[in-house]
Amino acid sequence: MTLPDDMMFALKQAEQGEPMAQCLVGTWYLGQKDYTSAAKWFEKAAEQNYAEAQMRLGLQYSTGQGVTENIVKGLEWISKAAEKGYARAQFHMGNFSEDITKSVEWYHKAAIQGDTDAVHELTILAEQGNTSAQKRLWAMYMNGIGVPKDEKEGQKWFEKAVENGDPDALFTLGRSWMQHGNDYKKAAEYFKKAEAQGHVEAKDYLVKCNFNINNGTLVKYRGTEKNVTIPSSITSIGPGAFEECKEIKEIIIPSSVTSIGDRAFYCCFRLNSITIPSNVTSIGERAFCLTDLSSITIPSSVISIGENAFSHCKELQDIIIPDSVQSIGKGAFDKCEKLNKTSESVIRKRFGGKPFGGCYIATAVYGSYDCPQVWTLRRYRDFKLANNVIGRFFINIYYAISPSVVKWFGKEKWFNNFWRFILDHKINILQKHGFENTPYKD
Repeated sequence: MTLPDDMMFALKQAEQGEPMAQCLVGTWYLGQKDYTSAAKWFEKAAEQNYAEAQMRLGLQYSTGQGVTENIVKGLEWISKAAEKGYARAQFHMGNFSEDITKSVEWYHKAAIQGDTDAVHELTILAEQGNTSAQKRLWAMYMNGIGVPKDEKEGQKWFEKAVENGDPDALFTLGRSWMQHGNDYKKAAEYFKKAEAQGHVEAKDYLVKCNFNINNGTLVKYRGTEKNVTIPSSITSIGPGAFEECKEIKEIIIPSSVTSIGDRAFYCCFRLNSITIPSNVTSIGERAFCLTDLSSITIPSSVISIGENAFSHCKELQDIIIPDSVQSIGKGAFDKCEKLNKTSESVIRKRFGGKPFGGCYIATAVYGSYDCPQVWTLRRYRDFKLANNVIGRFFINIYYAISPSVVKWFGKEKWFNNFWRFILDHKINILQKHGFENTPYKD
């Protein structure tokens, strides 16, 4: 077959080993349906790694045009061209692949280079519910890659991917709610779904979403879970971190935590299970006030327990206070109505009645638990009364009835005048006997 004049120059170049010319001559023969000649020239160019020739030779082997049909060999040649980034070869790899996931990958590679047939095939798969195809079309249309930019079309495919549970789409939607909508509850919902689908980053973002952390301190819990595990990156639970998280039932605190701040779990009405780790040294004021705890063990690392720390825990029955505790704030166990007598007795023996709240007569009369007159009385209690049986009996009776008496008559003028006269006289005598009126800690 004689080539036309405009192909003679290409033929000369092809005969000299130029792969582009060899492919051009092969393409001309293919158009003339001289498949054998076409395959000969394609093979020469293919062996020089010319991608288009590799693809065309592969297609001929796959169909048996001009060569003995050999699908395996044909796919090998097409694959070589596709791996070089040749879009048309990538499209054909998508057609030949029996694995739908790989088909989507090949179509996408071709589509982002503008192969319209690949875009068409990708769209068909997306319409059939393939989430991988949906999210790829979403990215292409939103960014104008391989297709004209069309945010409306991109949003359509994004919504379909979310609807079908694609983890990347769910994760992206979660980030959008977190960073732009400031709706952490909504963001957590999508991060949780993405994590369930195996998204690698979703777990870390779920932590960021649920826990507001600043330099190791948990500032605020923003989640809605009933059972919460605090991240090990946290070293301190800040003031009010879980305040009024009314649905929480169980909290696991990591060993990294060393302090529990004021009102940390205040008004967590359903909280009934918590273990304080062995590195915690302080428990703040009202930290567990108004929770549903029935028992608690204070670890031997704790040195101080703040005022009203466990007050109004009406189900609290058992509490163990280790020797390491040096101070317990006023009313720490106030209104713990079910606290067993053994636990209460041990605490009273070591710390007096102060941890059980209530306003005692001396405090009511002088207006403060920390004032010179009461400091004298507290020294008398600890260094005199507490050292003998009769004195301890008096202390217990005083702490048992004093809050009720104050509740009934504490605001009456006659009551305060009466007791102030008696106590002033007693305090003068005590101070003459060496009981000082300087600041004193129980």
